Amino acid sequence: MYKFYDEVQELIDELQQTYGIKKSSLVFYKGRINKFFNDYMSQEYKDKPLNAITYYDINTFINKLPFGDAEKLNHYNSLKRFFDYTYLKKLTPELMSQVTRPEYQRPPKKILSDEEYDKLRDFIVCRDNNIKERLILGLFLFTGLSRMYIGAIVNSQFIYDRGVYKLMILQEGEVVLPLKAELQLIVHEYINSLTDDDNLKKVVPYDQNYISTYIGRLTTQILGKKHNPTTLSSTFIRKALSNGNYVWEVSKLTLESIVTIEKHVINSEDIFNRQTSILNRF
Repeated sequence: MYKFYDEVQELIDELQQTYGIKKSSLVFYKGRINKFFNDYMSQEYKDKPLNAITYYDINTFINKLPFGDAEKLNHYNSLKRFFDYTYLKKLTPELMSQVTRPEYQRPPKKILSDEEYDKLRDFIVCRDNNIKERLILGLFLFTGLSRMYIGAIVNSQFIYDRGVYKLMILQEGEVVLPLKAELQLIVHEYINSLTDDDNLKKVVPYDQNYISTYIGRLTTQILGKKHNPTTLSSTFIRKALSNGNYVWEVSKLTLESIVTIEKHVINSEDIFNRQTSILNRF
């Protein structure tokens, strides 16, 4: 075992508190940081103090990982977070600028084609089709919310306020989201079809594992091609960004992290032009 393992754990805890890292993100970082100290430093370097670790140690560890470039990059990012922090605390020298960053070209997010989007939208807004199917498809295509949120919605979470419908999501408290005009019409039609006994029933009467199967079946029937919930949500995010909205706004609308939304940005030149425009407004 690495001699200074306890010190490393204390530093990880400090890192989390200093930067307010979410628990889910902490799991991402902590497991990979600890792998470096458990698998690499605990061998012939177990007595080596933190301030004696070199960029060569980190490079060697990453290069020997039995993973693809994507996971090697995850380890690099985790260790960079840790050693940048130890450098700020003057516990280690600056290391990460000398570490080779793994090259990984992230594949583009899968989204619907314009033709598929229009065809699915036509199905959703057509009153001749099944209201339940239209609503569930509409929630994915017109909100960008993930399966986790949509699968948990109960009927009473649709709120009618000042002539419009809104959606309340329970996420460490209550978050109230506006709804797209097309979706509001469908929600209105759906709510009017319910009885008082339906208020606490789930909108999607399936467990989360089956939701993907359900969406796949519906999209196959409508489009002749199977798509999963993530593709529908990603299509919403891409369209929201392409219409000039900011990453932060889309993040708050879809309840996804800014990092997740940024992965949908594909035109770096457009970002630069918008940044320049912001700077020239004042």
